[in-house]
Amino acid sequence: MMSRFLTPARPTSRPLAAMDPWSDLQREMGRLMDDFLGGGAALASGSALSMPRVDVRENPQELCVCAELPGVKPEAIDIRLEGTLLTIRGEKRQEAQQDKEDYHLMECSYGRFQRSIQLPYAPQAQDVHANFKDGVLTIHVPKSEHQKSSQRIEIQHSTPQGQASNAAVKDQAATTQH
Repeated sequence: MMSRFLTPARPTSRPLAAMDPWSDLQREMGRLMDDFLGGGAALASGSALSMPRVDVRENPQELCVCAELPGVKPEAIDIRLEGTLLTIRGEKRQEAQQDKEDYHLMECSYGRFQRSIQLPYAPQAQDVHANFKDGVLTIHVPKSEHQKSSQRIEIQHSTPQGQASNAAVKDQAATTQH
């Protein structure tokens, strides 16, 4: 028999600065939304589609997408690139169904998952590579030379009447005098 009062233990000793009721409310609301939309006991039946949590980071050479996929086998993961849309999908299967056991708490989710990420550029699919280690999928999306370089664009100032700013007027006067 499942009890709604059985919840994972949380540490009760927190620094005094962390005892903010608003941050506690925000954390609890976030947890409830995560349980409702993308994980937790609500997905234990395996029929719901969930979204794995991801980190997307960038350095000068590449964009790197890391997805948490604990308990998923690498052969159950499908990665697709369509233009600028990167999609990770797969399925986490429950190994054995125990019909004779009563669960007191069931938080592990099983079933299909999918997550799509809009990339800021369209990479070449043959250059993208992925690896999977300790339940974390890491996708490396290299940048082309065009995406690596960026140039600063100067902002042109104008006066309320639509005339160029003093600096532009001075530059223009200096070039006409020479």
